[in-house]
Amino acid sequence: MSDKFTKKRIRLVRDESPGDPRNDWDNATRMYCLHRQYSLGDSDKVLGFAGKETGIRMRDTTEGPRSFWQDIERMLTKDQKAVTILPLYLYDHSSLTVKIDDFGSASLPQGHCQFDTMRLGFIYTTWDLIRKCHPDWKRFSPQRINWVRSNMDKDVEMYNQYLNNDVWGFEVEELVCEKCGTWECIDSCYGFYGSDWGANGVLDFIDEYIAQGIKLYGPDGDDITPKMKETTNGCN
Repeated sequence: MSDKFTKKRIRLVRDESPGDPRNDWDNATRMYCLHRQYSLGDSDKVLGFAGKETGIRMRDTTEGPRSFWQDIERMLTKDQKAVTILPLYLYDHSSLTVKIDDFGSASLPQGHCQFDTMRLGFIYTTWDLIRKCHPDWKRFSPQRINWVRSNMDKDVEMYNQYLNNDVWGFEVEELVCEKCGTWECIDSCYGFYGSDWGANGVLDFIDEYIAQGIKLYGPDGDDITPKMKETTNGCN
């Protein structure tokens, strides 16, 4: 097939084997989660204390959930040297959603109720973890506290994207047989968290292809090239 007849396309596809952002990466936060059915948050090896079975025994023998979570918070502060610690809650209804602070009725999908929510654990950070990102920090200021909270929010958001299979990649394909409609993948990249194509980083990899006039197709097979061009132009 001569070059002038060569056709290419880009497809956005779901990443079928995404990395676990809690256990595969270095983070400036830790998540202690406790659930009988699901293994969530950071692994016991990362936390180094109060593994799942130990935590369940503690919860079952402590007088009331409030007292149990207070005990865990004290352990995190004393043993793990947590300097900022926030509660995590789980919404479990056909999919899993983790949230900092409780789920109010306004934050739940329409038609769902708080019976599907539960206390899950904590997200916290330590000075050692913070200094890996900011080695010059010696103390907190209002701006730095805002950075810590924003970082916690981002980590929870990315974890939800992982839990809900909202992780994507792209495949550049070349038409190798126009008669039978056979395409061959010639380039690909995966690991883009979230389906906001303008924010998840995928544009940094495919804008060169789009500039060459290659069409981009979304997960549903729709041509989203014009929309992506608008996003690209808005970033320039």
